Amino acid sequence: MGARGPRPAAIVCANRLGSWSALALFLIGLAYIAVLAAGFAKHGLAEPIVDPVLAVMEVLTLRSAPLLIVMMAAVHGYAPAERRT
Repeated sequence: MGARGPRPAAIVCANRLGSWSALALFLIGLAYIAVLAAGFAKHGLAEPIVDPVLAVMEVLTLRSAPLLIVMMAAVHGYAPAERRT
């Protein structure tokens, strides 16, 4: 129950889904930082990062895209109707 009364189940579901997608994005971001650090440790700053490290970074980026969409949809669903664009 919120400060303005009970919230509809759809808003609660969107809030929960947004929270889980934000957590997953955070974890993917941590994994991306770790892989990036490993790539820099292996190749240094003088040469570009190549496969297989680059492939892992690309997969992490592709995994984060749908999560970003879900999180922003949850934010949109949670926003008051008069503030949506």
